[in-house]
Amino acid sequence: MIKKKVYFVIWFPHSGGRFFNREILTSFDNLNLKEIFHPFLLYNVDQILRLDTTEQVHKHRSIDLLRKEFLILKKNLDICIEYSLKNFFKNYNSKKKNIFILPCGSSIAKFNFKLIKKIFPKVKFVLLMRNPLDCFKSFKKRMELNGDYKLFSYEYLTFHDHIFNSIKKKDLSIINYDEFFNEKKIFLKIKKIFNLKKILKPINFSNYYGINLKTKNLEVNEKKFIKSYLKKYL
Repeated sequence: MIKKKVYFVIWFPHSGGRFFNREILTSFDNLNLKEIFHPFLLYNVDQILRLDTTEQVHKHRSIDLLRKEFLILKKNLDICIEYSLKNFFKNYNSKKKNIFILPCGSSIAKFNFKLIKKIFPKVKFVLLMRNPLDCFKSFKKRMELNGDYKLFSYEYLTFHDHIFNSIKKKDLSIINYDEFFNEKKIFLKIKKIFNLKKILKPINFSNYYGINLKTKNLEVNEKKFIKSYLKKYL
C-alpha cells in the first residue's frame, strides 16, 4: 500500500490524450507528470502464463489435486505482481503532485484498476472522453482497426464499460474532448480535479496535430450502427 494520493489519466485512443498530457497539463506548475507502462498493470495471471489457450488449464481447474496446485501458483504470482508494481512506482515517487499517464496507444488496453486501487488507496482516475462518432472519424482517417466501424464500436464499448464497472464514481472524474479547446474552461476544471493553482503558460494549440485535421464524413451505415451500438455514450 502506498498512502500518497496520486492521479491516473486514462483515455481511449484518438480521444486527445497525448495533447492533453503534453500540452495542457504541462501548463501547470508543481507536477510530476510521467507516462508509464508496465505489463503487470494490464494482464492477469492466466494471460501471463498463457494458460487460457491450453488444455492443461482445464485439467487444473477440474481435477481437485491439480486445481489446488494451480491456485497456489496463482496466489504466488498475484503477490509477486503486487510487490513488483509497488517497487516500480516507488521509482517515480516525488514531492510534487504525482500524475501518471496510462497510454493505450492503438492497441486497446484494459487496465487492472482494482489492483491500482489496492496499491494506491487514495488514487483518483481521470478519464478523457470523446464522442464516439468523432473518435471513429479519426480511426478511419488513419485506418486503425482497419477502419472497421463494428470492431471500433465493440472496442469503444468494452473499454468504457470496463472503466465504469471497475472504478467507483467517487474515484473518477471525466473530461470531455470538446472542453480541451476552451482554455478558460479547461484550466478551471483541471484546477478543481487536480487541486492545482499556478499556471505556467498558455496552451499552444498549434502543437495539436488533430485540430485542423480534415476527416472523412461517415457513411450512413457506419453512423447508424455506431449510434445504435454506443447510444449510452452519445
